[in-house]
Amino acid sequence: MPDKPDDSSFSASMSSMPFYSPADFGTESTADNAIASLYENAYSEYLAQKENQANAVTELRAAESRYKELSASVNEYTSSIKEAENKISSLTKEISTLNTNLSNSKSNLNKLRSEYNSLNASYSSDQLELQKKLDTDKASYENAEYHYQITCNTIEEELEEKQKAYDTAEKNLSIFSDELSDGYIYAKQDGMVYSLNYQEGRGVNVNSPYVSYVDETAYSTVVELDQNDVTQVSIGDTVMIQKC
Repeated sequence: MPDKPDDSSFSASMSSMPFYSPADFGTESTADNAIASLYENAYSEYLAQKENQANAVTELRAAESRYKELSASVNEYTSSIKEAENKISSLTKEISTLNTNLSNSKSNLNKLRSEYNSLNASYSSDQLELQKKLDTDKASYENAEYHYQITCNTIEEELEEKQKAYDTAEKNLSIFSDELSDGYIYAKQDGMVYSLNYQEGRGVNVNSPYVSYVDETAYSTVVELDQNDVTQVSIGDTVMIQKC
């Protein structure tokens, strides 16, 4: 973009010129009137040029602002174009690779077709036998594929079960580690141990308790009553329990 004109120097040069108002001239003679008229025209033109200069400066500044905006847009578009060119280049390489693979596949297919045609021409008398063998091989393949799918499904189910068992074991191990972090096992409430199901050195089954205890402040028991005594027992009766 060309350098903008130095409007400040122009204004300074114009302002340094001596200008007079038309009222400064008298009406003594026709020559003086002509000079005054010329000066009035020059002064009007000067004011018009000065206004034009101010308008030009304003337009120049607006143009500079617009130029900056356009430059930013151009930079953005240029970046987008470069990015698109990079993507196009990458896609072109991928297309070239795919075309190469397609060409190789076509070549292999043509080779296989040629071999098939050669075998078909050479062994036309054995076509029925080959068809039977093909059918047999196809059935074997389908059967093998079927059993393979069943095996894969079974393995996936076993893996899911083993993963669940592993997750459960890991969770139980975490719980057990938290419970034995200081070497002690704590019950959720006070009570008296009445059964210790494991001895030192023996394995622990996660499905059975290793210690059983009772709350000494409350008991729950199941007793058998003779049918003759059932009618004499009501809800809320007091019961005395004796240890035999």
